[in-house]
Amino acid sequence: MKDDILKNISSAYQAVQVAKEQANEEARLDRKAKQASIRLESLLAEHTLLLKEANERAAAMEERADDSEREARKARRHAAWANIIAVIALAFTVAQYLSGR
Repeated sequence: MKDDILKNISSAYQAVQVAKEQANEEARLDRKAKQASIRLESLLAEHTLLLKEANERAAAMEERADDSEREARKARRHAAWANIIAVIALAFTVAQYLSGR
């Protein structure tokens, strides 16, 4: 009978130890999960900032592209006018040369 009591006490002690180990393991896993969650939140915040910066830069580049396109159209107009003026000057020079002969 004394052996049965000792076995029961031993079994109860082992059960308590197993329960404590499981509780400790759960607590450790909870801590790891919280740390991972904090890291994830940090990464998401950084990712959000990077996306915002990328969007701002893309918008600025679009604006610069629009400005460049306007400047290119303006340069083509000026080149066309310069060519027209050059043709007129050439025609005038030819006319003067021919009238001087």
